[in-house]
Amino acid sequence: MPQLNPGPWFAILVFSWLIFLTIIPTKILNHISP
Repeated sequence: MPQLNPGPWFAILVFSWLIFLTIIPTKILNHISP
């Protein structure tokens, strides 16, 4: 990655979205089978 000027916001957005997508299914699975 030579230039990272335009995308700290994009990286933060993608990172938080990945965390969201990993946390939400675990909560759903915990609700389905505790």
